[in-house]
Formats: sequence, C-alpha cells, structure tokens
Amino acid sequence: MPKPHIIEITVNGNEALPPNPLPDMDTGDTVKYFSRAGMVTIVFPGRSPFRTDDAVMTSITSDDTPSIKYSGPPTTFACHCFVVLSDGPVVGWGPAHPRSGGDHHVGH
Repeated sequence: MPKPHIIEITVNGNEALPPNPLPDMDTGDTVKYFSRAGMVTIVFPGRSPFRTDDAVMTSITSDDTPSIKYSGPPTTFACHCFVVLSDGPVVGWGPAHPRSGGDHHVGH
C-alpha cells in the first residue's frame, strides 16, 4: 500500500537540513517536501527515484508532490537540499554544507 511522506527541510544558518535519516520509501509512495523558511528545491545529482529514465541532475520543488517511480532492486538515491528564503537568499548544499542533503532509501 503506497504511503504519503511529508518531509520538512529545516534551515540552520546556511544549511537546508532534511531529517536524518530520510524515511524509507517504496514504489508508488508520494513525497511532499516543505520548509517553514521558504521554497524548497531537492536536486538529485545522480538518478532520481521520481523518474524512470537515467537522467541526472534533476530536481523537484515544494510545489510538487511526486510519486516514487523507481521499481528496481533496493537502492539509495543521494539528494541535495536548497531553500530560497522568504527574503531572497538561497541556502543549502555545497562543499561547506554537506549536511544539506541525504539519501533516499527506496525498496529497502
């Protein structure tokens, strides 16, 4: 039975922090990301669990509520988190802020 996941990205200084660990997910689950601080963008530097192709560097935003489309063997999808703050600046993942990301475990 597919599950809905609502994932809050919190802001701490220049970091956009997902929960650690992110919830385990399965094919058909839906995911909604949000932040009380602003608009969220989640970037998948490799493949995305929300796509069936092998495209890399794709993203979703807090306007989206996509479903997990990946249906292969259990795997992990890395993500980078960003938040556009209400007053304009963008905070999130970078070499100095590696906690602004996480791993989506799908089918585990």
